[in-house]
Amino acid sequence: PEDIIEIGGKPYTHSFLLHYLRYLYLSRFVRLSDYDYIVELGSGMGQFAEILHQISPETAIILFDIAPALYVGDRYLSKTFPNDCVDYLETRNWTNFDKITAGKIYFFCTGSFSMITELTNNLFINCASFQEMEPDVVKNYLSFANQSSKSIYLQQEFNGKSEASSAGFPGVLKRTVTSDYLEALSNFNCIDRSLSIYPSGRVNNNENAYFSRK
Repeated sequence: PEDIIEIGGKPYTHSFLLHYLRYLYLSRFVRLSDYDYIVELGSGMGQFAEILHQISPETAIILFDIAPALYVGDRYLSKTFPNDCVDYLETRNWTNFDKITAGKIYFFCTGSFSMITELTNNLFINCASFQEMEPDVVKNYLSFANQSSKSIYLQQEFNGKSEASSAGFPGVLKRTVTSDYLEALSNFNCIDRSLSIYPSGRVNNNENAYFSRK
């Protein structure tokens, strides 16, 4: 593959390094083992969860996404952690988190996201998907994290993505900007906000932000 980077004689993909840089930022503020649960909304194929599970294998990881992404994420993570994954076919009818146990990775559709209010000692993560949504959608998701999460890590374009010329065209209908995040996270202090660094060293409009409960 063209994006392989060799460090100390070992090959790494650009994607792996991107997610590891996210962890390095987060590690400035938290120790993963201090949390009972890590909750990621928009988990995709699970590459960030893979890193987090290797670093803190005793912490339960709860992943939310749309069904097609959950399938890809489950197939990917099940190959790496064959004994640790609980797939969406099992969890889709759950109405609470009573069966969550330490050290497992769980897959849930976004329609179940409100259940995170049951998880008081959780670290909530969203990377680069809130920026693709309109403010009312983002605020709805964050309202649940605002109730229950202990810490929050976001990586977004906090000035908002480009607006679409009209519905159905590329872009968002209305930008989600910094004030929207701060309004939604009224129970949190923004401890840090800084430009994201990429494996190439390039910095673009994405920023990391860490929030701690007041």
